[in-house]
Amino acid sequence: MRDEEPLLFHAGLKAMFPVLRAAVATLIDPAKLRHVAWSHFESDECDALNDWLQLAPQAQPVCTLFAPWRTSW
Repeated sequence: MRDEEPLLFHAGLKAMFPVLRAAVATLIDPAKLRHVAWSHFESDECDALNDWLQLAPQAQPVCTLFAPWRTSW
């Protein structure tokens, strides 16, 4: 999301980081990300989180504790 505080939703797989970084770079400078968010804890959602945080050290990781597939706590 391009904004005063840009957000990337879905950090993606680690192996896909170079491709996703290049795609993001066509819209904004990836180093200016302020938030990297994902919806749940699986590798396809947040495997490359550390790569994004290294590229944009001021970015904050954002996720909910809610797991939509879970039927009971």
